[in-house]
Amino acid sequence: MRELRKRGIPAGPSTGTNLIVCLQVAEEMCAEGRPGLIASLICDEADRHGDTCDDDGWLTEQGIELTDQQEQLGAYLDGGRVPESWSPAIQE
Repeated sequence: MRELRKRGIPAGPSTGTNLIVCLQVAEEMCAEGRPGLIASLICDEADRHGDTCDDDGWLTEQGIELTDQQEQLGAYLDGGRVPESWSPAIQE
């Protein structure tokens, strides 16, 4: 969701989850040579999550580290490679 906000989309965690799944499906479709369209909705805004999902201290308390994932998603959205942490099926 932070990467989307950098691009002017005030997205929360549900939208971020939808985005990742859509990108995974798109990569799978491309790998299999299947044409098609993928649609998703922007489910929520980030403003409701300031004291949880958007708070680095809260994330640390939950054992969640986003640094690598944020960098990988940002690079991918800027035209880079599929992050290795995504589904193994996409990497093949």
